[in-house]
Amino acid sequence: MTDSMSWILSIILALSLLLRVGLLNQVPPELFGDEVDVGYQARSLFQTGRDLYGQVLPTYIHSLAEWRAPLLMYATVPTIAAFGNSVWGVRLPEVVLGALGPLILFLLVYHISKSWKFGVLAAVSMATMPWHIYYSRAAFEAVLMLDLIMLGTLLFLKRRFVLSILCLAFSMYTYSTAILF
Repeated sequence: MTDSMSWILSIILALSLLLRVGLLNQVPPELFGDEVDVGYQARSLFQTGRDLYGQVLPTYIHSLAEWRAPLLMYATVPTIAAFGNSVWGVRLPEVVLGALGPLILFLLVYHISKSWKFGVLAAVSMATMPWHIYYSRAAFEAVLMLDLIMLGTLLFLKRRFVLSILCLAFSMYTYSTAILF
């Protein structure tokens, strides 16, 4: 990777992070029910190694309203430990994952097209896409699922089959829709 390409990707990452982290505690204005659930489950996992209903390190979590895939809750444990049950504690993992998404997409498009211009165009598009920014600013499992599926696809194309299988398998523990993929 050339210095200019590294510089461009750094700018895309900074833009992506800025769009996702700016005014995070005000937009969306408050935590909604699923985010509160993520926070409480992550806090319980951090403090006891169990979900709210006492299951030890569950592979599926019985949330306040339904059964949920647990990977987002596990990914939220470090930020809950650092920031407590707050907007930053609950939303920061998705912000980081959302900011990394355009870089993963760049690598995927670059690998397929062999054109860094197409890769940059795809990365800038994703970094500034309103729906991706919105979902990256709240504790939605879809962003983690998308990152793992893109990374799994990239690793598959690079013939890193074991890592690809791991990413795609973990994606099934992010959101139930991932099982369809």
